[in-house]
Amino acid sequence: MTRCHHGIVTCVEQATKFSVLCIWCVSHQIDVVINNTVALLQDGQWIKVVYKWCMHLRCQEKFIMDMNGEMCPKKMNWWVHFNGTFNFYILCRRQIIEHTYTHVHFKSPSTKWWTTTLAIMLTIGKINKTIV
Repeated sequence: MTRCHHGIVTCVEQATKFSVLCIWCVSHQIDVVINNTVALLQDGQWIKVVYKWCMHLRCQEKFIMDMNGEMCPKKMNWWVHFNGTFNFYILCRRQIIEHTYTHVHFKSPSTKWWTTTLAIMLTIGKINKTIV
């Protein structure tokens, strides 16, 4: 489980005389594939909007009060956490769009972005169920 320690396998390989065998578990392999895939969507702009909205919505006190204290999940890179974030976006889509009308400096994501988010949410939801 070296995911949180970037480069640890490389450091171990450099510090030893013997070859190091690194086996990635299924969930780690899925994580790598999903992260690489979402990085390609809309030339990387899709995931940038995901992160931008996570950071913005978590700081909006009025929006959180309007949502009865429910906050956007924290920005995470792991696919398991993406599912919670995307569920929040889809379930709260109307409130998020209404919120953008009161904040001129934040443009609402495009219809294409919302459609992509829904498709990914459904896909990652299936992956989560399969793994669990």
